[in-house]
Amino acid sequence: MNNEFHRLLKRQIKECFGERKNIPAPFDKFLNFINESYKSYDNDLEHLEHILKVSSQELFKANKELKFINKDNEKVIEQKTNSLRKTAFILENAEKITGLSTISFNFSNKSVEFSSEFTNTFYEYVNKEKFDLQLFFENFNNSDQINSVIEDCVRLQQKQKVSDITLINDSRFFELECDILKDDQQPEEVILIIVFKDITEQHSFEREREKLLYSLNNYSDAINFAAIVSITDEKGVILSANQAFCDISQYAQNELIGATHKLLNSEFHDAHFFKEMWGTIASGKIWKGIFRNKKKDGTFYWVDSTIVPFQENGNIFQYISIRFDITEKIMSSQKIQKQKQFYENILNSIPVDISVFNKNHEYLFVNPSGIESQEERDYIIGKTEFDYCLKYNKDSTLADYRHQLFTEALEKKDFVEFVSTIEKENNHTEHLLQRFFPVFDSGGQFNSMIGYGIDITDKIEQSKAIEDSLKEKETLLSEVHHRVKNNLALVVGLIEMQIFRNEDENFIGQLNEILRRISAIALIHEKLYKSNSFSMIEMPTYIKEFVGITSRLNDKSNPVTVNYEFNEVYLTTKQAMPLALAVNELITNSYKYAFKENPRPTLNISLKKDGDDITLKFSDNGKGVPAGVDITKSKSLGFKLIFIFIRQLKGTYTISNENGFSMCVKFKYSEN
Repeated sequence: MNNEFHRLLKRQIKECFGERKNIPAPFDKFLNFINESYKSYDNDLEHLEHILKVSSQELFKANKELKFINKDNEKVIEQKTNSLRKTAFILENAEKITGLSTISFNFSNKSVEFSSEFTNTFYEYVNKEKFDLQLFFENFNNSDQINSVIEDCVRLQQKQKVSDITLINDSRFFELECDILKDDQQPEEVILIIVFKDITEQHSFEREREKLLYSLNNYSDAINFAAIVSITDEKGVILSANQAFCDISQYAQNELIGATHKLLNSEFHDAHFFKEMWGTIASGKIWKGIFRNKKKDGTFYWVDSTIVPFQENGNIFQYISIRFDITEKIMSSQKIQKQKQFYENILNSIPVDISVFNKNHEYLFVNPSGIESQEERDYIIGKTEFDYCLKYNKDSTLADYRHQLFTEALEKKDFVEFVSTIEKENNHTEHLLQRFFPVFDSGGQFNSMIGYGIDITDKIEQSKAIEDSLKEKETLLSEVHHRVKNNLALVVGLIEMQIFRNEDENFIGQLNEILRRISAIALIHEKLYKSNSFSMIEMPTYIKEFVGITSRLNDKSNPVTVNYEFNEVYLTTKQAMPLALAVNELITNSYKYAFKENPRPTLNISLKKDGDDITLKFSDNGKGVPAGVDITKSKSLGFKLIFIFIRQLKGTYTISNENGFSMCVKFKYSEN
């Protein structure tokens, strides 16, 4: 046994026992064992220090090598980190671009994570601290359907999808797709990935597309119903023909398909027509034109055609032809054209200046009687008279006047008539009676203005000749009336001489009656030769003058008061003469019988015209016709003459005998 204690143990013994000799024997043995343990510990510590020294050197060397390795790894890590950042940036922007919003749900720790795009899209419904996936789905109208899809995804471990889901009180549409992700290194972790895609624009586009397809189908149906449609290949071989094509051509579809349109050739169009058509569509342009085709039974029909070429990679692969049946229109047009030609031939043959104008006073038609030269007629169509005057150096004065009348006819919506005088060659003057006559359609809208002129030169010359002749005859007739009046005045003078030479009162009375009758006739002739008209007498003035003559022939010691009531009455000599003689007899009768022993003799004479009805009223204030006397049967020459004159007037009369004698005569005005 080594009696030398370890230095640490010596220090501890000294502190506890002082000297070694003071250590009890049993305890000394124990101290020897501890001493061996200290020595063994020192040996181990030396060995550990040696190992640590060696390890430190190796660690230093390894650390030095590791620094080089770390530098390379840091570069790789930095590169991968940058790459991941870029990937994250791309993914984040991809979410925004594609409208994808992502939620991930970890089944192991029940945690939920969602992308920034999800937060932006559903910001009203997202609360990161209290977010509950189940509660979030309840904001959708389709929550039951969403839950069912997620359950199927978890149960079947397969991707699931549902479209057209919508939020409550929100117009957006979404598509949901979910799938399960597992980590092979950590199989206990199962993650549910839910992706929302905003398909509002897509949904709107789909709806618009459906509407468009619906409209296109309707248009297609409408075209097939109303139009004749066929599709051919680039060589013109018919690939498709609709029912309207079959109906009008009388060919079945199996007869048309595989054939060309030569099957319908009516031989109406020449080779140049078809060459121009094929040249147009072969160049990729749309061709429009009118065909006359032939049906299976040999009859013809007309179609208004549009041929559209379709290209692929710059090459035409088919043509679509859309045609409309215009047979009836063409036939009507041909009929109208024939009628137009027929009427134009008539108008061109009529020796009357006939023109047709539009509302701007531009010529639409003029016949040879209006403008003789074909060149000038061709020029004037679509132009005005002012253009014509300027072109052919004509005076525009008449054109100005005609334009004013044209405007007047338009404003009045009625014809205007005028006479134009045109100086021709050799000092010959031509007179035209012209009229502008506006034509309106059934709706009252202006259609055209018809102008025509009739040569009335001969008529005017004849009228002038007649007028000159009439003036000559009027002069002669005036002279005749003057001579008749003078001759009657001579007769009156002879009768008056006879009255002065005779003392027989009865005979003198008869002569006075004759004198008054002749004076009545003479006065009419005097009125006629003094008047501008030799056929009409102004009766009120005549009656007043005749009453004046009668009053001069009777007793002036008891003058008669005459009351007149007239309106304007003119009569022909055929009616004036019997009326004048009837008035003469009535006045004579009143002077002869009514005014004896009458202190205030009065006559009332009324002559009025109402339309064609003429009424004469005559009355006096005498004693009237004696009682019991029927004057219609009277032998009095005066009354007999009165009734004769009334019959000549084809009139009627009434007689009254109250407060004197009165008679009312009515008859119709007549120019014959």
